[in-house]
Amino acid sequence: MQQLRIGFNEIHYRIERSSRRRTVCITVHPQNGVVVKAPPWAAEDEIELFVRQKASWISKHLTVFSALPQAAPSEERLSDGAVLPLLGRSLNLRLSVQPRSSSRQRSRLRLHEDELHVELRLSPGEDQAGALRGVLTRWYRQQARHLLYPRLAFFAAQLGLPEPELLIREQRSRWGSCNRRGEIRINWRILLGPAEVADYLIAHEVCHLKQMNHSPRFWRLVARLVPDYKALRQKLKLEGHLYSL
Repeated sequence: MQQLRIGFNEIHYRIERSSRRRTVCITVHPQNGVVVKAPPWAAEDEIELFVRQKASWISKHLTVFSALPQAAPSEERLSDGAVLPLLGRSLNLRLSVQPRSSSRQRSRLRLHEDELHVELRLSPGEDQAGALRGVLTRWYRQQARHLLYPRLAFFAAQLGLPEPELLIREQRSRWGSCNRRGEIRINWRILLGPAEVADYLIAHEVCHLKQMNHSPRFWRLVARLVPDYKALRQKLKLEGHLYSL
């Protein structure tokens, strides 16, 4: 972690180097803070100068993020009676914990109306919060394919495209991606946000099947599928850090 003082302010930033990069860029994230992405050959004094030049822009984003709501502690989110989000729905977690009598005995989940019943099976000494998070993550990933694929097919049809392949992933810093093979990757955590934000994300990636860039033509395609995409894009940027278990 690097530290830079500009006037009375301090900017803390982390440098991530990649051989795939050709230029230096800066990202500001509510949880990850300030990250400078640079090619291996970029000198640290060059990076520091770049950060100084962008100091006003960085400070503006840090101020905005500091005012955002913070996620509740995991022990509150993952306890009996907690509320779990699912594309704008609120699911009440009904948790029971039982000892695991054999290695083959699995935890069980059942969704009934707006209640998610979890019978968590634990081995002696196993961390309850970690085990529950793992069980819930697997369930959400299963739901992601079931809930998101119809939207993917719908947006593809709007552009006259065949149904692309949907791959569910958990990426640290990306919500989605698309490649030239027609595969679309979506981060399952988008299920923890509103349905309209998930729609924007899926439409965004579908549009990349026609335009593998972020040109004005690309954004016109996105606007055709999701007219209010700008507001939803901003919502994902500002609130995406809350989409976690």
